[in-house]
Amino acid sequence: KEYNPVVFNMAQLYDFNPVRGNIKELKTVVYNEDKSINYQSFLKIGRDGCVDSFTYDQKKDEYLNSVHNHLSLKKINNKLVGNDANGPVEMIVGKNCLILSRVDTNGELIYQYNDDGIIIGSQIANPRTQYSENHYNKFKLPDSIIYYKDNIVFSESIITYGKDINKPFDLTMEIKALGQPILFVISTCEYDERNIAHKCDFVLTINTNGKNINLLKSSITEAAFY
Repeated sequence: KEYNPVVFNMAQLYDFNPVRGNIKELKTVVYNEDKSINYQSFLKIGRDGCVDSFTYDQKKDEYLNSVHNHLSLKKINNKLVGNDANGPVEMIVGKNCLILSRVDTNGELIYQYNDDGIIIGSQIANPRTQYSENHYNKFKLPDSIIYYKDNIVFSESIITYGKDINKPFDLTMEIKALGQPILFVISTCEYDERNIAHKCDFVLTINTNGKNINLLKSSITEAAFY
C-alpha cells in the first residue's frame, strides 16, 4: 500500500512516523526515559483524504526544545484554521488535499511538491526565498532535509537507513547547524502485521558544551483505517 501524500507530508512537517494505507486517524506519543510525555500528535483524515484536524504538543525540555510548541488545526471549507504557541495559524488546502501555504505570526510559507504530491520544500512568500528542501532516495524515503536562512544552509538533517527496506524507521539521523554536528539519533522499531512501526526506541546523542549527552526516548504509533 502507498502513503496518502497528505499523511506523509504532515509527518515530514511535524516529526512523526507516517503510516501507509487509507488512514482515518493517526496518533503518536513520544516518551522520555522516565515515561513522561515529550511529544504527542493526533491527525484525523476525512473520507476525502484531506486533513480534517491536527494537533501536536511538544514540551519544553533542557536539551532539545527551548520553548513549549503546540499547534491545533481544524478544517473549515478549504482552510485549516487554528493556533500555535505564537498566535493564529491558517493553511490553504488545494483541490487535491495538498496544503498550499501556511500563514502565521512569522509570515507566509508556500509549500512545494513533486508530481506524486510529496513535499520537496517550502519558500518564504515575501521576499520569495527558499526556506527548506526535502530530498529522497530511490526508495522514496527522506534522506536529507535542509533549512536556509538568508540563502545560507542553516541546518541539515541527514538520514541513513539499514539494509532492510521493509523497516523504513530503523535509521540513523545526523543533524548539523551551520555545518557543525549537534545531534545524532539512532532509531530502532518493532513492526506489526501491517508493517506499522508501532513502537520505536531512540538514542539521541547531543553535543553540548563539548560533552556528549545520551538521551533515551520511545514512541508509540496507533493508526485507524477506513
